[in-house]
Amino acid sequence: MSEPDPSLLRVGDTEREAAVQALGKHFTAGRLDVDEYGERTAKVTTARTQGELLAVFADLPEPHPDLSGLVPRSATAPAVVEDAGDELDVPDQSKAQRITAGVMAVSWVAVVPLFFLLGTWMVFLAPLALSLFLGAVWGPHWNNPEERAKQRRKHLKRQLKHREMHDEMRREVHEHHREVRDLHRERRRELRRSDDED
Repeated sequence: MSEPDPSLLRVGDTEREAAVQALGKHFTAGRLDVDEYGERTAKVTTARTQGELLAVFADLPEPHPDLSGLVPRSATAPAVVEDAGDELDVPDQSKAQRITAGVMAVSWVAVVPLFFLLGTWMVFLAPLALSLFLGAVWGPHWNNPEERAKQRRKHLKRQLKHREMHDEMRREVHEHHREVRDLHRERRRELRRSDDED
């Protein structure tokens, strides 16, 4: 069997962020104008595969994003299953978030015997309050990887807009400094001419 095509490997937020940083370096080096930078960054944030990501850099020299962590599994090699131990592998969730999810599940299960033991419906308020509190702490999409990825892309777009505004302001300040410098030079020339005439 042949090796899988590396351009078809899926990329994650880490690779996308590396690509945005590389594009930023090309932008500051003057290889990209503002419009090109915006278009390419939008393509990077929506890229799903290594091929889509690298296509953005096809006409640019180094730096390119580091995709060395994306190694295709050989089509002939057997899949290696690692022993995860007691820890459930949930992508993009911290250990604290996984523990919180476990506590939430246990609290809802534990409330049923407490209801029969104490004989009051008010015990159902405890896991409800805990759910509301932990939802506020972790945010509304902490257990939805697709929604978190969408929020991350929105955040990257906001960063891009902020960076573009910052760069535009920097260009305006440089232009203003150049105008002031030119005015000072012209004023000095006029003063020299008037001194030479005297």
